[in-house]
Amino acid sequence: MKNFLTCLLVVFLAGSQPVQGEEIKRLTEALVDEITILDVEIDDYAVTRERERDALGELQRLTAELDQGLRDPNTSLVELRRLELGVERVRERAFDLSKASAATRLEMYQRMRQVDETLTKLESEGVVLLAPGQGVTGTWKIEVPEYEVKGVMSLSQEGTAVRGQYRMSTGARGLLEGTFSEGELEFSLDTPEHDRQAISKGALNSDDGEIRGFWLQRELASGEPARVEWSARRLSLELLFSTE
Repeated sequence: MKNFLTCLLVVFLAGSQPVQGEEIKRLTEALVDEITILDVEIDDYAVTRERERDALGELQRLTAELDQGLRDPNTSLVELRRLELGVERVRERAFDLSKASAATRLEMYQRMRQVDETLTKLESEGVVLLAPGQGVTGTWKIEVPEYEVKGVMSLSQEGTAVRGQYRMSTGARGLLEGTFSEGELEFSLDTPEHDRQAISKGALNSDDGEIRGFWLQRELASGEPARVEWSARRLSLELLFSTE
């Protein structure tokens, strides 16, 4: 499934005149390609990891069965050899899948760096960061300094209600929903692929048009929240996709 940023860029590209500036056009197309490939890598990784977990589970089961057989004096040598061969076969499969998972992770890390670098280059080539004026509707560039992570979120405001989607250079993506009132933005993040819940609060600076805030991220496994600071500036897509 295409992520929201890919769809957003494709829609603009299809409905606009040629972009002014070949370098900006090249970087925009590169960003679409990188994010599309990253999505495929994330999906492939999920499949490989599921197979790896299944193999490790089977290995644990067969090893326990072999241990039980060794403790049982009535277990024949033929049966023990059968169990041993089964353990060895599954161990090899689990090892191969573990190597494949690690290789895919390395590819994803490299792709994440490329997405981050392309976003930075787009900004340096003239993608203007605008003061938002009224409301928060628009496409925003996000930065999380603590983890050196960047991303994009698309927000739509109706009254005080805010809905949107986000995509980070780490591959994290999902939906968000909340409110914006009197300069204060608050929303919850839907991040099911990471098995976590998160809420975010931010304040819009009327002087420079930047939103500064923090996520309170709650890991479902531990129940412990983690505070992560972030900032966002609205992107001028008109410069990217200007018409004549």
